[in-house]
Amino acid sequence: MKKFFAEDLSKHLQNFETLAKLYGTGGNFFVGNTLTWADLEVYDMLDFLIRITNEFQLDENFLRPYSWLQNNRQTVEQQANIAAYLKSRPPSVF
Repeated sequence: MKKFFAEDLSKHLQNFETLAKLYGTGGNFFVGNTLTWADLEVYDMLDFLIRITNEFQLDENFLRPYSWLQNNRQTVEQQANIAAYLKSRPPSVF
């Protein structure tokens, strides 16, 4: 995991930002101007990476250079049903 964070993660995160700019409409969603499965999938992947940073002693600020991805995460978290789920979901390693 340390090797992935150190050598590979940044190029993948940059690719996600590039794809969002190509297929989005300039807003905070990956495709168009509404929440899609793409937003949910990337949110879930980033959530997993954020949760494991402590376990593997990795840089917890790895998203700092990627402002679009940070905004996308915040937008996903602000969706009413998702916000309610995030508040009530049980802890899980998955």
